[in-house]
Amino acid sequence: MYALCMINSKSANNARTAQQQVQVQQQSQQAQQAAQQQSTQAQQAAQQSQALATQNQARADQSRQGKRRRHEPENEASQCIQPDFGGLYGGMKNTCNFKVWYTYCGYRPKENSWLAGMNCEKQKFGSDSVGPGRTSAAHTHNVEMLYWIACKEPAWTVDTEFVPGQGIQGRCHTVGGN
Repeated sequence: MYALCMINSKSANNARTAQQQVQVQQQSQQAQQAAQQQSTQAQQAAQQSQALATQNQARADQSRQGKRRRHEPENEASQCIQPDFGGLYGGMKNTCNFKVWYTYCGYRPKENSWLAGMNCEKQKFGSDSVGPGRTSAAHTHNVEMLYWIACKEPAWTVDTEFVPGQGIQGRCHTVGGN
């Protein structure tokens, strides 16, 4: 009778182990499916952002018909801007010895954050200027990534768009110039 109990107990343990293995396999399959679904959604979001950027460029090109479109590389100043993530909402520091105009956006800002209105994926941007060696108040918190483009005054950033995988694209152009 003792040997029979051992066999039954062993059979029950084997059945439990088999059930646990099936559960682990099911959980693994569910995790793989969820990861694949997230990857597909991310690809779709990137494609939508790219299509929106292309549409924005087409509209800009159409409204600019007949006008010159010129970039002033000598006025590029993105290297001058250093995000400040401290304080209540952060800021942008100008490390150069001249005034800079910058445009920025937050990639995947947290819901209800101040950067939700400057969402890169929605082609929404904020702009400001900052004097030499100074810091201007700018929302830099609660975001996955912060992107910016900057130009040396008197140039401003124009034709700005967010391109997934590349960041903010645009050009420096002297307002009132060519």
